[in-house]
Amino acid sequence: MIVLLSLAIAFSVNPVHWLVSRLPLFSHLPLFYFNVIVAFAVMVLAALGLQACIDRKPTRSEALWIFSGIALALWVSLAWYPGGLATNLVDVATFLQSLQEKIWLPFLWLLVTLLILRWIRKPQWVAVTLALMLFADLWLEGHQWNPTVDPDQALPMDTEPIQFLTAQPGPYRIVAYERILKPSSNMLAGLHDVRGYDVPVIDRYHRFFNEALKGKDAFWYYDLPKFDASILPYLDMLNVQYLLSKKDLSAQLPEHIEAVYQGEIDIYRNHQAKGLAYFPTKLQAVESKAQALAAILSWSASDLPASVIEASDDTIIKQGNDVAGTVSYDDVSAAKIRLSVDVDKPAWLVLGISHYPGWVAQVGGEETEIFAANYVQQAIKIPAGTHQVVFQYKPWSFTLGWLLSLFSLSVAIWVIRKTK
Repeated sequence: MIVLLSLAIAFSVNPVHWLVSRLPLFSHLPLFYFNVIVAFAVMVLAALGLQACIDRKPTRSEALWIFSGIALALWVSLAWYPGGLATNLVDVATFLQSLQEKIWLPFLWLLVTLLILRWIRKPQWVAVTLALMLFADLWLEGHQWNPTVDPDQALPMDTEPIQFLTAQPGPYRIVAYERILKPSSNMLAGLHDVRGYDVPVIDRYHRFFNEALKGKDAFWYYDLPKFDASILPYLDMLNVQYLLSKKDLSAQLPEHIEAVYQGEIDIYRNHQAKGLAYFPTKLQAVESKAQALAAILSWSASDLPASVIEASDDTIIKQGNDVAGTVSYDDVSAAKIRLSVDVDKPAWLVLGISHYPGWVAQVGGEETEIFAANYVQQAIKIPAGTHQVVFQYKPWSFTLGWLLSLFSLSVAIWVIRKTK
């Protein structure tokens, strides 16, 4: 059963792939996170295969078949490498360079396999070989990192550009080009970057980043290689108030973006950033997230875009959201945002925080429904008047985790007391 389940997961066989990809966690994440489960399934298969070889003590002919199978698997895995082989087949020189960089790895794997097959009747030598391979892998991946180095020397956070940004009133976001403050180093400086915070990115933002922001993503970080004026409406929506670049962008920027700091890194201020929470003047209702993504992808810098709300076409949306309203920030943290709002008539309020299960909103102490806005943000209805508005992240998984932890601790105490 374990073998069949691992094979089904490793090779994305339905319905296992379909079921796993719709688990509470994976249903809201980009599908490349499924590789974590795939890698685990492959490791289970490898462990079961190794144990079977040790128990069976294969003959030389069987060992040759095993060796050939592993060689074929290595060839397939190299062809299935992230990005595929196409990036290495541009010309002969590029292909040969990629071989020089990676060719030693499959040979190392094959050498280890030969040693294991040679010592298959001596499990202690197999264990020694695997342990040496583990330490070799850890050294190759981590020998350039010295954990005793002072963090301020590895990633200095007291530079003049960072001091300038941290002195500015918030809340705001930044976008950095040419790998400035590569995620997640921006977190050390307390700066919020639209490129995210390393790997944990939800599926909606993953698609938004690639299709709207025209970004580049790898398995471990997101990047915007160069400035692109066509995405400025989306940066406004995301409350990007500062742009960072090593190059002079003055000739490419519109009038509402001005240079405010010049040095090793130039910093530009965007005066059209919406703010973390705002009352949009134009609204558009859609019925699904696919329609919402299509609507925002049609935005252009020459037209004032309408905020896209995934809700029924109610009275406020029909009449427009042209209201006189103010928003002030009482408390802003990662899991809780408290606002004071004042509006002359019922209106929609958009919050520039990712739309994701677990967020709850209250207006005047009463819980209200959260709608998806602009595909990646949140929106709620605000009645006329002055109100305290609170957004808080309280997923059921936190409560479940505490309950399971308490249950496990109780069982452990009971078992320890019983065995005395």
